[in-house]
Amino acid sequence: MTFSKKPSLSCFVIFPPIHLTLIGIGKVAGRFAGLGGGGFHGWAPYYQRSIGLVLWGEETVAFGESEEDLEGLSEEQLREEATFYRSGLFGLIQGPLPEADYALSCPHYFHIGWIGLVVTPRYSEMLDFILGWTTLDIAFDQKEYDR
Repeated sequence: MTFSKKPSLSCFVIFPPIHLTLIGIGKVAGRFAGLGGGGFHGWAPYYQRSIGLVLWGEETVAFGESEEDLEGLSEEQLREEATFYRSGLFGLIQGPLPEADYALSCPHYFHIGWIGLVVTPRYSEMLDFILGWTTLDIAFDQKEYDR
């Protein structure tokens, strides 16, 4: 869940597969409570700025970084400090591309006023979990154990 001191608005959705179509706009600078950015955040700074025009869009999301931390950074620095990429058919051509673990995800950001919700199903992780029961590791994220 997202929380902000100032009223904010975000309604942004990327449709699978592979970030080809997206729609919405949003900017939220506040706090995040829950599971996000690859870890559990009890009450962490959160920043999200996104725009989606069906075939082009860009998104900046940071868990643990505030808007002030990210102000004035170049595109390269922004990519190091936060998750920044372009989506949609033309955005994918322009780049930068989403990281591999986000490429098959479907981000949804909804924030109205002072409270919101972030839902990002990561389909590649779901498939990796299911196949992991058969000893297949498509994400290459399992440690090898001595036998």
